[in-house]
Amino acid sequence: MLVIKRLQGVESINQTRQKIFVRVIKNNEKNMNEILNIDRNTLNLFNKFAVVPYLRYGKVFALFIQQKLIGFAFFIKIWDNPKSAYLAEIAIKKESQGKGCGSYLLFKALSHLKKNGISAVSLVVDPNNSRAKHIYLEKFCFELKEYRKNEYGKGYDRLFLTLNLEKLSRAHLPRIMTEEA
Repeated sequence: MLVIKRLQGVESINQTRQKIFVRVIKNNEKNMNEILNIDRNTLNLFNKFAVVPYLRYGKVFALFIQQKLIGFAFFIKIWDNPKSAYLAEIAIKKESQGKGCGSYLLFKALSHLKKNGISAVSLVVDPNNSRAKHIYLEKFCFELKEYRKNEYGKGYDRLFLTLNLEKLSRAHLPRIMTEEA
């Protein structure tokens, strides 16, 4: 269990004294509503009809602080390569962004996938999203495989990134966090 030392009004989550953990969650109304609230206030991509299949048939990792869901990551397996997964969305509540929470969630999710036979993860990111590109390309060493023009329609270009999970190590765990027993 990771212990963090303070959360509100701080620069990073290592300044809190709260417990943080990541776990796989399943479909229930409470989880769905909490995910929809986070999504609505961040990316605003989903409705309940889109969230339920991820909760039922994908892997949804949830980040909790003091038993409160503050972030999630949706993964699905890739049919053409069952040892690969696709990160469909990752989101953290606005008030918890910029504190290492998303990096911790991503690290724990990728570690779980690796332990469970997934060898590679891919995702797409907006080429103008410098914050996300920094996390994926610089912190986690995802590789740029392709520039996809108009991926989601005219004007919605994306970078297609992949990560070989054999390269994932504790070095990717954000420096601001420490594990405690």
